[in-house]
Parts: sequence; C-alpha cells; structure tokens
Amino acid sequence: MAGKNKRRSSIIILAGGDSSMDHLPEKRKTALSRRKFIAGISAAGIGLLSAGAISAKGESLAGGEPSLPRRSGLTGDLDDFKADLADSDDAVKGAALVGYAGGTVAGRLNRLIHAGDPRFAGGAKGDGATDDTAAFAALEALYQGQYVDLLGKTYNVDSIPGTNTYYNGKFIAVSKSSGLDGTFEAGGLASVLSAEADTGAYDAMYTGGYTVTNFSGRTTKHLVALLASQNCRSTFPRSANVASIYSEANGNVSGNYSARGSRANAPQSVNIASEECIVDGFRGINAASILCRSEYTSGANIASRRSSVSAQHGSNISSVDATVGTGSGAVAAVTVTGITLVSGGSGYTATPAIVFFDRSGGGSGAAATATVSGGAVTGIVVTSGGSGYSTRVEAAFQTSGDYSANIATTNGCKAQAEATANIAANDSTVSAVRSANIAANKSKASASNTANIAADGCTSSGVLSACIASNVAEAQTTRAVLLASRRTINNQASSIAGGDAGSGVASAANRKWHIYSATGDVQIAGTLTTSHVFSDYAEYFENAQRGAIPLGTIVTLDGDKVRPALAGEYILGIVSGTAGVVLGDSPFHWAGRYETGEFGEPVYTTTVDPATGQTVKTRKENPEWNGELAQVPRSERPEEWSCVGLVGQVHTRVDGNIAPGDYIGADGRRSEAETRLRCMKIKQNFNPGKGYAVALCLVR
Repeated sequence: MAGKNKRRSSIIILAGGDSSMDHLPEKRKTALSRRKFIAGISAAGIGLLSAGAISAKGESLAGGEPSLPRRSGLTGDLDDFKADLADSDDAVKGAALVGYAGGTVAGRLNRLIHAGDPRFAGGAKGDGATDDTAAFAALEALYQGQYVDLLGKTYNVDSIPGTNTYYNGKFIAVSKSSGLDGTFEAGGLASVLSAEADTGAYDAMYTGGYTVTNFSGRTTKHLVALLASQNCRSTFPRSANVASIYSEANGNVSGNYSARGSRANAPQSVNIASEECIVDGFRGINAASILCRSEYTSGANIASRRSSVSAQHGSNISSVDATVGTGSGAVAAVTVTGITLVSGGSGYTATPAIVFFDRSGGGSGAAATATVSGGAVTGIVVTSGGSGYSTRVEAAFQTSGDYSANIATTNGCKAQAEATANIAANDSTVSAVRSANIAANKSKASASNTANIAADGCTSSGVLSACIASNVAEAQTTRAVLLASRRTINNQASSIAGGDAGSGVASAANRKWHIYSATGDVQIAGTLTTSHVFSDYAEYFENAQRGAIPLGTIVTLDGDKVRPALAGEYILGIVSGTAGVVLGDSPFHWAGRYETGEFGEPVYTTTVDPATGQTVKTRKENPEWNGELAQVPRSERPEEWSCVGLVGQVHTRVDGNIAPGDYIGADGRRSEAETRLRCMKIKQNFNPGKGYAVALCLVR
C-alpha cells in the first residue's frame, strides 16, 4: 500500500505551447509521467531543435537527437521543472538537463568563453583600471586555443595573454619592444576578411599634395590580421602580421611581412623580409634587413645589418653597422604623470630632441629636454606638460641627419648631419651638412660642403674643402683641395695642392706643388717641362704705333712701348709666335684691376667671406675697375700689343747673307760685333718676293 500511495512524478504539458496555465480550463491540463514526457519531447521536440531554433550567440545547437537525461533532482510538476531549467547554480540542472548528439547545452555554453566568467579568479572586471592579470592567468590555465569574448571592455594586464584568441575588446599593457604603456585592440576573428557593404570614398589627407582619384572599397571588419603567422600580435586597427613569427604590429596601418622577431610600433610602419628589426618612427621601414632600427619619421633600412636611423628621411642601404643620426636606441615611456627613460641608447655625439606624438588625440605643447653623458641619454626633464593629450602618447628621440644616407657601407659609417652621405665607404663619418665620403675608408667630412672621394684616412675639415684620390691627407681650411696626395696637408685657403711622403705623419711640408686661386700663384718643387715645340720666353709690350708688327720682326724699345728696330739700335727681342711662357696677356681681367705699391707689388686687404663668415686675405681692387665690361686679352689685340720673345730660340727675319753662327744686328744683317742674336739654323732660304729669309736665332 505504501508503494501505491507513493506520489508518482508527473509533468504538465501545455497543449498550446504557452508557458502559463492560469487561463486554461481544467480539462485542457494533461498529466504525464516523466517517462512519457521524455519520450514525447524526444519525438515532438526534435523538429524544433533540428531546425536550429535554439542557439547561442547565433550558433545552432542542432545536430543530434535531443533528449532529457534522467536526474534524481528533477521534481514532478511543471513549475518545479521550469525552476530546475532556470537553475544556473546547480551543475546538474539548468542547461545540463538539455542535450543533443554533440553533448549538453551546458557543455556548449562552457565552450563559449567570456572574460567575465567568475570561475576565472572572480572574473575580469574590464574597467580599464582594475588589474585583471590574475583573472586571465586563471582563464588560460583552464582553456587553450579557444575564442574568448572580451565583452566590449578594456582590461588592464601586465602582459597581453596569447594562449587563446581574444576578440571584442582591448588590453592595456606594456609593449615588449618599447616599454610603453598602450591600449591594444584584441586581434578578434580576423578570418572575417571584409565588410559586406562598400565603405565609401575617402578624403585627401594633405592639401596641395599629389592628386589621387577618390575611390571606394570594402573594409575588414576587425581591421587586424594574422595570416600564416606564429606567436605574433596585431594590436592596433589596420595592423597585420603575414607569414611572420614572434612579431608585433602595434601601429595604425602597420605590418610585418615575412618577418621574424620584428616590431612595427608606429603608424604606417613595416618590416619586410627582416629579422629582429624595430620601427618606432612614422612611415618607417626595414626591408631585407637584420637587427636594424628605424627610430624617427620616414627612416629606412634596406638590405642592411645592425644599422639605425634616428633622423627623419634617412636611410641605410646595403650597409652594416651604419647610423644615420648622432646616436640611437634611446627609449622613453610616457604616462599620465610624466616621462620615464627606459633605455639610454648609445653613440650619441649630440643631445637629441624629444618629440611627443599623441596617437589618439589632439594634444599639443608638451616639451622636454634630454641630458647625454658617455654617449647615452642619462636623463629627461619635462619643461612643459602641454594640454589636450590622450592616454596614448609616445615620445621619440630625434637627432640631426635628416635626408641623409649610408649606401653600400661597412663597419660603422655615420651620417650625422642634414643632406649627408657615405657611399661605398668603410668606417667613415660625415658630421656637417651637405657633405659626403665616397669610395672612402676611415675618412671624415667634418665641415659643411666637404667631400672625401677615393680617399683613405683623409679628413676634410674646411668649409668647401676636399681630398681626392689621396690617403692620410687633410684639407684644413676653406676651399682647400688635395689631389693625388699622400701624408700631405693643405692649410691654404682657396688653393689646390699635391704632395707625397712615404712615411711619417701628414704635414704641409710634404707639398710638392701648390696653385693659389686668390692670386694665381703657382709653386712647384720639381721640374716644369712641356711636350710642345714652343721654345722661348716672351712678354707682351704695347705697340708704339697702332698696327700689327709681323712675326719674326726685331724690335726695340720706344719708351715703354715697342717698334721695329733700325740698324745700330738696341735689340729688345723678336715678335714671337713660339713662346712657351708668356707674361702680360691679362686673359681674365683688366691689368689695372688691382692696386699696387710703389714698386709694383700687390696690395692686400682683409674681408669677411659671406659664404663662410671667415676673414680672408684678398687683393685690393682699383676703384676704377668696372666688372661689367668684357675683357679682351692682349693676345687677341695684335694691332695694340705684341708678344716679344726675350730669351730662347726664336724664328727671326734676316737677309740672304746670314749663315749659322753669325751674329745678327738690329736690321737683320750680319754683324761683325757680338749682339744678342746669333743664328743657329736657316729655317727658310731667302725669298726675293718676301724680301727675307727665316733663321732660328738664340736670343740671350
């Protein structure tokens, strides 16, 4: 009897499918046993479940024949059963009461993980302030390789978790590369590649720039990508890692492509086919490089190794251990309370400027100064906090060396000033603007507009100076040039010199020739020879009467002028067309351009060179000189001037009786007395039509 009087479990099912029975007449209420209810829901409910009407986050739970497992805690009436289904605290109730072929609903929901689940050290708060590191450590201890919903929140953690794929939220963490606090977008479901609709045209960013036709296109939903990559992070909108490993893309429009251990930390930065490279500057790039850094705006390392760019628009191309800028490697972390020096870098020869970049806002006015000691940045002092800054502010160290490059260089070449270059060079330094070392080894260009070309161990330290095809040579002053020299110094302004010494140190005493541009002087230590047949020394004399004096005519003085000589007169020389050395032609300017002293010596004055600011010695100009008038050399005015051979072998007009060995008088006839002219050879016999013979005479 006790068994018969025991209450049987039964479930009330609404015939109309309504969840409430209060409005139904008693006759429409039906009592079923648990066994019949389970059988009924298995038969009738399968259509609903198979159709995918029950889902979690848009994913159907259909896929198997539904059933309700027997549970000892299940009560007998419908209200109790509904309560059991709603019970989320009891592990054997709630979603655990409904199953399908792949498992229970509870199991499926457990695989749809979110960061706020209290199982994970109480659940991550995601308020941007609370330290959620422990919650994510607990989450990753339980789950690996799963998708985790961040619920649209921002989580403050010591480091970004990477065992699972996180989406729909952000992390605040310290970048492994720069040591800077930053907010990083979770990678998301990057497999959803594009939006379903066109995202419209864009507006040009810069006014007055290149004209590009606006076009529209589609946008990736999550704006980040990890493709064929391992242990990589794409943490900012429009960032990507493609076929890369151990790399981070932390900047807006940044990426690593076929890269290893590299970081693109700034907007429009990229590492391509590179290893252990870092880009911290806007529009920076490392390509086919290893252990390189692009630290400031528009810097590039291409096919280079252990090289850095800390100035804007600088580059190292096919170079090793090269630097564009006056140092590299300094890193600072910016927080809401100030700026902290993370790394002092190395090689700083001048104090770098500190430039602030607000990645998310429109802040302005912040300023700071750095201190340098022993080639490293040792401290930072904020001089102005500025205003309007967001929490995503970064600081960069800018050095001099803009628009400079090292190309095909080795062993520590440095381009440290604007518009400078080392090309095909080794261990060479350029430290002044618009200068270069080309095909040079261990050379220095340390003043503006200087160069060492085909040089070894050379130094150009004067403005506008150069060492060319030289070694262990120095051009020490303004416009000083050394050519084909060894161990020689040119310390004379506006001059070209050459010299040689087989041993010892460089010295001005080793010069062998010197040409002075300011005076026209030429100095040589050796022999001056010529390869032509010109054989006499001559000077220009003004003609006593206008009209050309024929070649070969014997002339005499008429005051300070010349005319054809008569018998018995003093023989000055012969009008010559074969002079090897000619004085007085004035080929460049009027002969009276410069003032002279009482003995004809040059008069000098000192002026300040406007190009260099240096005091230089120059000849004092005659106030009557007019530089606007064109100069016609005396050699082009034979009616006014004659070139008179004074010493040497000169072709002379003589009569038909002259023989070799004869002395010749002023009238061209044989002289019994010794004269300045002696016939060496008859070059042309007497021509009655011309009225003379031509003799090669020695003038002495």
